[in-house]
Order: sequence, then structure tokens, then C-alpha cells
Amino acid sequence: MKKWYRIEALAEREADILIYEQIGKDYWSETGIGAKEFVEELNALDVDKITLRINSPGGNVFEGHVIYNALRANKARIDVHIDGIAASIASEIAMAGDTVNIPENGMIMIHDPSCGEWGTAVDMRKTAETLDKLKVGIIASYRQKTGLDETVLGEMMAEEKWMTAAEAVEHGFADAITDPVLAQANFKQLKNFRNTPERLFSNRAALPEQQPSGGTDMADQTDKNEITPDFIRANHPTIAQAFIDEGATGERERIKGVMDLAKDNMSDDIQTMVFDGKSSAGDVAVAILKAGPTQPAAPQPTAAQAAAANLAADGAEIPIINSQTTDNVQDETEMQSFMDNIKAGAAQHK
Repeated sequence: MKKWYRIEALAEREADILIYEQIGKDYWSETGIGAKEFVEELNALDVDKITLRINSPGGNVFEGHVIYNALRANKARIDVHIDGIAASIASEIAMAGDTVNIPENGMIMIHDPSCGEWGTAVDMRKTAETLDKLKVGIIASYRQKTGLDETVLGEMMAEEKWMTAAEAVEHGFADAITDPVLAQANFKQLKNFRNTPERLFSNRAALPEQQPSGGTDMADQTDKNEITPDFIRANHPTIAQAFIDEGATGERERIKGVMDLAKDNMSDDIQTMVFDGKSSAGDVAVAILKAGPTQPAAPQPTAAQAAAANLAADGAEIPIINSQTTDNVQDETEMQSFMDNIKAGAAQHK
């Protein structure tokens, strides 16, 4: 099952944690791993420093609470880097860091918790009360980091506050602004929020899975119009192999189609089309039609017919021999009679 996070222990008692997707298990698609597994892997680490990198639209509030509390309780120093966006419950998780770094073009978004509900008015009121309690818990996490008043934080959440890097530092949600990155924020979940900035859907990304170490980001290359076969082979070998496999399959199908059509008309031109690597079966069909029907090759004479023809050329009187006669000679008696006729003609010639 696909994880929405990655935990990797490094040398010298350090570890990297990447949260680059929607947080928690998706109960509609049943994909993703829940907070329980995340916390188990986190607690299994024996390190002094954790680098937590976040690029997430948020997700399940309860899962986010569990992750935030587990990170806060961990003995390791935690440095948070918001590589693109920390939205919704992902912003609470970011607050677990001893330091929070955000790139110049990164964003943090906070808002009131929300959910869907079906039922009676009583059910709706109970759900509303639950959402109010969840908001209190989230505000407590924000206040722990920012020192802002609860009322101020509550108003920011109700507004659905989208903060630039400068605003995040100003309000205490981040400690430092770093160099801008190629930040991907065009998660489909962001379309569900009220005030999502349009620019988030045009940003390009350089996620670890998309940009191998020492490679070049494809989005950056696309902007420069420098996508080449060598670039794809070097930076995206899986994509390159897929093109190779598809091309090989297509070429095999092309050759088979061409050969099926050309087998009865293998003129030099048609043979060239078979192996030129670009002519389709349709091209060959058109060429065959233009060439017209081929003349069948003249049948080769049998040995007896050849002998008789030689004698006739020398002026001998040879019995009439046709293909039906020679083809139907089946037993020794008929063969002997046939040969006697040949000999008689030869004797007359002498």
C-alpha cells in the first residue's frame, strides 16, 4: 500500500522524514497508511536530529493530531522545511518543529476544520460541536509555536488564511525564509478550499521522486525547451524504457502488417518499404495497387519436355508431348512407352 510519507535513517544519528501527500488514509479509495504506522516508524528511530520536509494539502484532522503529538514528544531535534505548502492539518504538523523554514515562494494555510455529515438536525449539531472542539485543539498547537492570542488565531482560521513566507514569519508560524524552490502545490485537494490562490496551480515541482540526485527537473527543462532523448534517458530512465518498449512493439506490428501484404509482391520497391522503418501497411497496400497485378512466372519444363525440345530444335520428329502427358506418367509401363517414343524420334533424326 502506498505511503504518503517516507522515513529514512541517515548516517551520524540523523533521519529525514518526507510528508509529500495528503495526510492519513483515504477512506474513499482505501489508499494510504494511517498515523499509527507513521508513529511506529518514528518511534523506532534512534537519532538526535530529524529533518521533516513537508509539501502537503492536509488531510485527516485526527491523524494530524496524532502525528503532531508524536513529533513533539520525540527526543530528537526537529527541523521543519516547508518545501512547497503546508495547508490545513499539515500546517499543524509543521508547528512540531524546533525550527520552521519556509522558502520565499512557499505558503502556509490555516482554516476551520470541516467535514461532511448526513443525518438529522441532532446529528448536525453534534457534528458542529465536534468541529468546534477540534478547532480548540488546533489553536493550541498554533499558539504553542506562534504565541498569538486564541481569538486572533480563531479569526485567522475562520478567514482561511493563506500566508506567504513573509507573512508566516511575521505571524510566528515560521522562523526563517530560505531560497525559493520549484514548489508543487497543485494538489487536487486544494480546489476544495474557498480562497486558494490561483498561482498555486501553475507552480511546478521538483519532488525527490521526480528529480533524482544530480539530475535536472523536467519542469525546468520544459520551460527552456530543452527536452531531448539524452535528457530523458539520464533523468527519467523509467519513462525512456516505456518509450523504447512501445516503439519496439509498434515496429514489430508494422513489419508484420507490411510482410502480410507484400508476400505476394516482393518487388525491389516493396522490399525497400518493408525495411525502411517508416512505411506502414497502408503505404505498402497503396504501392501494390499502383504496381498492378504481377505476372506469374513461366512454369519450368520437365526433364522429358526439355529433352524433346532439344531434339525438336535439331529437326527430329517428336511425338506431341504436353504438360498433361508428362504430369500423368505414373507407372513403369507408361514411362517405358514414353521413353521409346523419345528414342524413336532420335533414331529418325540420325
